[in-house]
Amino acid sequence: MKKILLIESDYVIMDKLYHIILKYKRNVSIFQTGVLADAYQTVLSHDIELIIADTALNKEPLIDISCLRFIEDIRQFDKYAFVPVIVISPMADECLHVFRELHCYGYLEKPFSYETAEVLIKDALRFKMQKREKRFVYFKNGCVFHPIRVSEIIYIEHKRRQMLIHTREGIVDIPYHTCSDTMQQLIDEDFVPCSRGTIVNMDFIQSLDGINQYLILREGLGQLEVGRSYVKKIKDALQDM
Repeated sequence: MKKILLIESDYVIMDKLYHIILKYKRNVSIFQTGVLADAYQTVLSHDIELIIADTALNKEPLIDISCLRFIEDIRQFDKYAFVPVIVISPMADECLHVFRELHCYGYLEKPFSYETAEVLIKDALRFKMQKREKRFVYFKNGCVFHPIRVSEIIYIEHKRRQMLIHTREGIVDIPYHTCSDTMQQLIDEDFVPCSRGTIVNMDFIQSLDGINQYLILREGLGQLEVGRSYVKKIKDALQDM
């Protein structure tokens, strides 16, 4: 799932940009805020792959320098060194600065046409963030925490609040864990529901048979049934990878 941060205090502009993004990217999570404190929290908590930021969050002064500082700050993190940033501003003088100093992907001077914004956003959405190997997810069983490397999880089943984590090494059984809890923990990972109570790591999907409703897994790991209502969602997610 591609994660996008939209920093905008004008709700009309925010709503329009939101729907432009959805037009070109179906499997997406869009974080929206007009407060920079929330924006900092978002980039620290998630792996954001596109940032659209308005430098006029406040009416006075017209240019919010703190928004430019936000971009400068995130560029100090390795994972955000090259993430595309689109800057919205009422001042053309900022254009050279955002390109030369902040290495931004694009610039929209207010008032801008949504057609221009659409072309720029569509192009920026093609950027793919390199996956990091680090990832562990921690599941709690009583007082014990089980660290499991995300890249080792093939799929997860939920049956009567019982969670079965299928990995290359075997099955890990964690009681009292719901599907919604698991999806929340894996929100920054490439997992998608394939049936009620079952989510699959998209890295292990070899192909989708939409007619017969099943997934073929890589490495000869077998097949998974796909619920009728999940076929389109998986198809869209695979196209967005």
